[in-house]
Amino acid sequence: MGADGMGKYDRPVDNESAYEILEEQANRDEERARLEAERAALEAERAEFEKQKAKEEEAARKKKEKEEEAAARKREKEEEARERRRERAAERRRNQIERTLISTGAQVLKRGLFNTLFKK
Repeated sequence: MGADGMGKYDRPVDNESAYEILEEQANRDEERARLEAERAALEAERAEFEKQKAKEEEAARKKKEKEEEAAARKREKEEEARERRRERAAERRRNQIERTLISTGAQVLKRGLFNTLFKK
């Protein structure tokens, strides 16, 4: 049997058919397209995440500014209230001094008038 000239058929050979080659190429193209779509989706998701992150940072910055402004207004109001209390205290002291001076002056005038009128 070995000399029958058909030895080349003794070795099995699996040649790829054109259909198999095209099918493999189509599968690769399909996989590449799927990967590209997935990459594009991930890029879009990343861009959306970055946009959301920037928006949140901006909101946090604005909130911080508002809080700082509110704190500054509160400090101003407290300072104004302290200033008003100091002014009222100074006004009370002035009024007390005026009353004391008027009372003392009235007593001096009264004594002087009584001494002049009733002086013997």
